[in-house]
Amino acid sequence: MLTNQHLTKLANHVRSKITAAYDPATMFSEDRDLREQLKTPHKGLYVGVVSSTNESLVREGFLKEEQKNVLDSAEMVISSLQSALNKNNVTIDKIKTATFHFSVVSDCVYMPDPTVWDENKDGIYFMWGQKYRGLYLPYQIKSMNLPKSEIMDRLCSWECGVVSNLWKFSEGLCWRIITQSHSA
Repeated sequence: MLTNQHLTKLANHVRSKITAAYDPATMFSEDRDLREQLKTPHKGLYVGVVSSTNESLVREGFLKEEQKNVLDSAEMVISSLQSALNKNNVTIDKIKTATFHFSVVSDCVYMPDPTVWDENKDGIYFMWGQKYRGLYLPYQIKSMNLPKSEIMDRLCSWECGVVSNLWKFSEGLCWRIITQSHSA
């Protein structure tokens, strides 16, 4: 299990690396011990970036079985995060004042009842068939300040592009995403 200190170091690493990519004059120095400290099994990592005006700038990450080092996962996410920030024309000034939300996924648990999850600490993943899938991470759920049923409706319609009530049918598969989250 990662401590808050580990998550803070991870946040500093990611923010510094992205800032250095935007501004080559900024020095990036990797903590040599960090890779060893972040050796922990997990099933994915997501990083969301939200501006100081509460605008969601990007969210990148992945779910994949048997990951062994959180820093290795972060390095994979940094690459796609930088591409998405560039594609969305996000300036260095916005990045410097943005909040980075980290979600280290420790497990995904199938839920026969899609309303049995903790909206204060869990993420949620929904899948309809093989084509339609989407997820909300804990920081996104907290910012919505909505009841679970409305969050599930929004997940289906906004993220998955399907009818909002499909989560209520047994063909709609729902998983609780168990994470360690950190914002910096």
